[in-house]
Amino acid sequence: TSLGFGDVVPVSPVARGLTILEAVIGQMYMAVLVARLVSLYSAEEFARYMQERAKRRRTPPP
Repeated sequence: TSLGFGDVVPVSPVARGLTILEAVIGQMYMAVLVARLVSLYSAEEFARYMQERAKRRRTPPP
């Protein structure tokens, strides 16, 4: 993963640890964000499907 440091590298152990922590948290943040967006879309589609299904059951056949 790239953290945008360019030619600058962390030298001290503390800086390296913080850099690793930032990289891991950044990856987890993106994964959670994408999962949340997919979940919201799926929930909306499921609700729309259930509404359409309920509407079809209420309407008597011709």
